[in-house]
Amino acid sequence: MWGDPSEIADLCHDAYLRMYEAARVTRPENARQFLFTTARHIVIDRLRRRRVVTMYPLQPEYCAELLTDSRSPERHTIAASELERLTDAIRRLPPRSREVLWLRRIRELSQRETAKSLGVSEKAVEKHLHLATRRLLQLVEA
Repeated sequence: MWGDPSEIADLCHDAYLRMYEAARVTRPENARQFLFTTARHIVIDRLRRRRVVTMYPLQPEYCAELLTDSRSPERHTIAASELERLTDAIRRLPPRSREVLWLRRIRELSQRETAKSLGVSEKAVEKHLHLATRRLLQLVEA
């Protein structure tokens, strides 16, 4: 199931470790089945983690540096174009997702603070941030 042969030993180690920890609590009825199920879950977890995209807030100084770099007119044009595409993509987000994105990534509020500010649950904040992130990636990459 795993494409990279260099990581197989690590995956096996993780599977055996999880089996050992689980066996300390209770012994599985079918150790072979338990081992393969555990290994499959580890692979699925790793594949999910690969799809997670980390977004870092843009620092105003960084944006200003990109736009005022007098050394390269090309770099200035590319940065201005990218900033325009990102701004347009943010404008096209649904209002609640845009608001959550603004509070979490620009104002850097915690999930709890964002939920309290908007009068929604933390789970709703998480859902809107996830949707906003995926939508931004689709819009920017298009």
